[in-house]
Amino acid sequence: MVFKAMLYEIEFEIRDKNGNIIESTQGEIGKKLYGKEGPLLVIPEHLKVPALREFVERAKEGEEMEEEVPPEKAYQHRDRRLVKKVSTAIIEHGDRLAPGMYVAFGDVVGKVIAVSPGRATIDFNHPYAGKPVIVKAKLLKVYKDPKEIVERIISHYGLDVKAEWEDNKLKLEGEDKEKLKEYLMLYKVNVDVE
Repeated sequence: MVFKAMLYEIEFEIRDKNGNIIESTQGEIGKKLYGKEGPLLVIPEHLKVPALREFVERAKEGEEMEEEVPPEKAYQHRDRRLVKKVSTAIIEHGDRLAPGMYVAFGDVVGKVIAVSPGRATIDFNHPYAGKPVIVKAKLLKVYKDPKEIVERIISHYGLDVKAEWEDNKLKLEGEDKEKLKEYLMLYKVNVDVE
């Protein structure tokens, strides 16, 4: 069996200096951002906030952090190159755009900052780019064993799949076996699957 992966289970909250929650794994914000409330399963490269990524990579199980982090360790500095002029014809309902609205292009979201006939200026910087934030996080568990990682993914996502190991190969049965394969790819869990 070829195996090289670690899976981290974390809880976190990111707030601005006024205490407003920007991101969280808890409450309604957790449900809205991650589809469910509670701990998140991650690999460090999935974390867009460098301070969180660095914490996960260095922390031990049970370790916590809470600190104010500068823009370069949070949502980066503002980048003028991320402010784009685009044709309203390529935007769904482009004829109804107004400053302050948000539009999505695939998985990228931008804020409309100006509209003129046939064109819109859209800012793709994160709304908190250039601002320090407060990051609070706890590393709950580190999964290193491939069997443990597979079982945790199944239980975390409530998948209807039975996983059995035979001769260092993973055999899957059940309605969600393709979903599990997708999660194994997402988390870069390199196991032989039959």
